[in-house]
Amino acid sequence: MPLQGDAYLAQSPQLAKQMAIAADFERVYEIGPVFRAENANTHRHMTEFVGLDLEMTIEEHYHEVLELLDGLFKHLFKSLKERYQKEIDAIGEQFPAEEFKWKEETLKLTFSQAVDLLAEDGVDRSILDDIKSVDPPLHEGMADRIY
Repeated sequence: MPLQGDAYLAQSPQLAKQMAIAADFERVYEIGPVFRAENANTHRHMTEFVGLDLEMTIEEHYHEVLELLDGLFKHLFKSLKERYQKEIDAIGEQFPAEEFKWKEETLKLTFSQAVDLLAEDGVDRSILDDIKSVDPPLHEGMADRIY
């Protein structure tokens, strides 16, 4: 069936963010709608969502990005819980779920540590060049066991 009405394509902010970094902005954030058209019709993919896009300069090591995102997510989690507990409780009454919890000390694994843990969980080491191919139920409790 042909599309009825006007249609618009979303434009990636990548070039504008990179230009801002080249102009000596240290960090550039973009929060906005994301529409993905690739074949992602699985329970692990979302084709439409609101995304946080970040471009930043790295002074010495990529761990600076990990530290920034770690602090950002912890701040978001704490702020949501403090400001919207009443709303969270109301949603919980209609859609019961375990309380969302996080630790102040974030678990960080190297790729080889993750591969070793998955292999201990019974995943064939030969398929672990691409961890995303591992079926989530095989390792969903792994972090709980080591954390």
